[in-house]
Amino acid sequence: MSNPYLILAIIKGEAPDEFEYLSYEDLTVLYCGFLSIDEIQQPKGETLLIFESRISEAFQSKGALIPFRFGTISKSEGDLVDLLKGGYDDFHKLLDYLDGRVELGVRIVLEESAEWNAPIANDNLPPSTGTGREYLKNRLKAHQTKIDREETAAVWEDKVKDALGDVVIDSSHHLSNRVMFGKPTVSVAVLVERTDLDEAQARFEAASIPNAELSGPWPPYSFLGGN
Repeated sequence: MSNPYLILAIIKGEAPDEFEYLSYEDLTVLYCGFLSIDEIQQPKGETLLIFESRISEAFQSKGALIPFRFGTISKSEGDLVDLLKGGYDDFHKLLDYLDGRVELGVRIVLEESAEWNAPIANDNLPPSTGTGREYLKNRLKAHQTKIDREETAAVWEDKVKDALGDVVIDSSHHLSNRVMFGKPTVSVAVLVERTDLDEAQARFEAASIPNAELSGPWPPYSFLGGN
């Protein structure tokens, strides 16, 4: 049985040197064809590192691409062509939106205890668990906890946007599962023009946001919905 096609990214135009690829009209899908299905389903750290570095190489070379998360596979070249055909107009629109733009990441270490970001107790319990009153009480508590966490993450996103100002094209946030120094973290992503990268980094440093760390530039994983 031949190896599946592990999809890396979609770009416009020709593939960078030393990449496996398949094209349809002016779109090209980059892939890895040397990993077995077992290596993809149960990846080692080295495999993930190679995958991410290949996307970064393509990103630096092409400037605009649609990156795929690890594990997206296609069984045949025909399926790859169908992918490009079926999403041709949407891929074009998204690549135009991302052209010349990069993602910066900001990770903020919160003051709350690590338990603040722990799985929410009773969040997935069936209605048959406990009395009806207990069930509703637990569901309400879980719902409010989610709201509180989301509001906290949104506040930090606004702080990052305020610090960077008009260089921010788009932004997003999520609660990270990563704990640092025994504290939970929030991750904020911002999309900026590559030409504004130095200015964005300078503004971040000047803002001195407490317990915040800037990283990037990265391929725009957080902005694949376009505008």
